Amino acid sequence: MNKVDAVERSNEGKVAVLMGCFLIFLILLGAVAVGFESGNVMSLYEVPRGEAIYMVAQEYISIAMFLALAILLFSGYPVAFILGGLSMLFGLLGYFFEVFQLIEFFNFVPRIWGMACENLVLVAVPAFVYMGVMLERSGIANDLLYCVQVLLRKVPGALALAV
Repeated sequence: MNKVDAVERSNEGKVAVLMGCFLIFLILLGAVAVGFESGNVMSLYEVPRGEAIYMVAQEYISIAMFLALAILLFSGYPVAFILGGLSMLFGLLGYFFEVFQLIEFFNFVPRIWGMACENLVLVAVPAFVYMGVMLERSGIANDLLYCVQVLLRKVPGALALAV
């Protein structure tokens, strides 16, 4: 192992530690914010501390979801697993905090797929994707781009017009 590999490994470790510290800082900051906000809710609505924290957590769950999404996207995990995992996790948290009922959680997929199949504009999307793949694989897309490049050679902004 040479010196460059050792330096890169030590830098990777430092970055991981810094990201972990930043994540812990965000969690503590969120806990403090929920604590302060629950104090305001307690005085405003005259509810016990536990119920006030519960009410505030319902409001901050979407912010926590988007922060978790941003952090996990930059961590390097595959996007499909991040989106699927976060949707399941925050869907169950939404059920726990009574943001929605459990039956609504299971009705999302049929409702979304049903709406997508009924919309005639969205039905055409797979055909356009298939057409683009066929043009690219057959080489016709490159030929078309080259032809437009030759035709618009002397026009300013020819690349933008061609694409």
